[in-house]
Amino acid sequence: MVGNRSKITSSNCAIACLTMQPKIIKVSDASATMEFEGESPIVTEEEVLSILSKKLSRDFDMVEYNLRPLNSTNGFLGLYYELTALVKIDEEATEHKFFLKTQPLKHSPQYEFLVESNHFQKELTMYGKIIPRMKTGKNQASWSAECYLTRDDLIVMDDLSALQYAMPDKYAPFDYNHCAVLLQTLARLHSGSFVIEDKLKSEGKTLFEVYGHVLDEPLFNGSDISRRYRASCVLGTRSLIDLLRDELTEEQRAEFKERVEPWCDNFPAILSPSTKYRNVICHRDLWANNMMLKYDESGNPQHCCLIDLQFARYGTPAIDCVISLHLITDRETRDKHGESLLRVYHRTFEEELRNAGLDARDCLEWSTFLKSCEETKPTALVYAILNQPVTMLDPDTCSEQFIESPELLNESLYNDRSALVCSQFLSVQPYRERITEALLEAYELLPNYVASQL
Repeated sequence: MVGNRSKITSSNCAIACLTMQPKIIKVSDASATMEFEGESPIVTEEEVLSILSKKLSRDFDMVEYNLRPLNSTNGFLGLYYELTALVKIDEEATEHKFFLKTQPLKHSPQYEFLVESNHFQKELTMYGKIIPRMKTGKNQASWSAECYLTRDDLIVMDDLSALQYAMPDKYAPFDYNHCAVLLQTLARLHSGSFVIEDKLKSEGKTLFEVYGHVLDEPLFNGSDISRRYRASCVLGTRSLIDLLRDELTEEQRAEFKERVEPWCDNFPAILSPSTKYRNVICHRDLWANNMMLKYDESGNPQHCCLIDLQFARYGTPAIDCVISLHLITDRETRDKHGESLLRVYHRTFEEELRNAGLDARDCLEWSTFLKSCEETKPTALVYAILNQPVTMLDPDTCSEQFIESPELLNESLYNDRSALVCSQFLSVQPYRERITEALLEAYELLPNYVASQL
């Protein structure tokens, strides 16, 4: 899609007077050009100019812009596009890239799930309303990509890959440095939640009163599609436990399955906001493909941005910290560095609140935080064995199951994923290693489910 050469300044209203493009909308692809006659464009020239104005904050000439689908990276709950805009500032040409996310196609199983679970609305609210209120203007380090446009069906933000961020290898467990960078990023997200709480308090409101309608549990709740998803998780986990024939006896496998099921059945209650500890806005789905990292010249991680906020919910900081460590790293790293990494989180949390004029002792005292993390460990163990069998699928299988075939997606997610996850376990070594470790740790450490202890 190519726009006419246009002039815009950050201080005028020229955007509103632009003439819209013809009805033939061109979307560039690596192999072909597709035209959609009579359809509305994914993003208009007026919107592109507005996006550039927000990013550049100065006068510029827009030379052209182009939109192409990112077919290879389309996600489970959205369709992705790259917007490239060529502009001139003082006769010097520069290129700017943006990442666009739209809702999945309406005939797909993802769309039904998206509507029922309110996922896209969560992300719209996070980027459009919540994240802007977290900012204090005091050199605050970012934890997410900068967002320039939210629409009912569209989110436009910086293309992190163009800013030298990369998605980590999901099969490679994070080392200490990678975990530390992630936990610093989580501390910035969670401290921002307390910044909003403080602002709303002056208005006589609470965060959950204002945003609770989009910060409820999005996946493990009481809806019909959620119950089907959870049942599929349980069937898949039970089938994987049965494959641990070299590690566990038949009696041990049977006992393990009996111990796991009550946790799975009661996961909606387990993940509900705490009545014992302070709650914050959590990402709630932090595995390797939901973050991007920037590295220095020596290959050391320097900064992390969290992506895919459609599972955002209200819960304890421990939910994010402990679950993420179980999803991104190995048991050896957790056992050796677990408390040290939590201290990295808490020091960053204190610093961020101090910069915002708040006292961490009033929000999240260290000993209380550490105790909440210990109590969250069973939840993290269960979360890992329910979700990793899907998140660890190899890329080709992900494409086949979640993008190319709605029938396969529906069967794997909402009916019985046993055949899928067992096939991966038997044929993909990195998958088998990560799943085996998660299952054996849960077998060793997961207590019997007792509701009164939550």
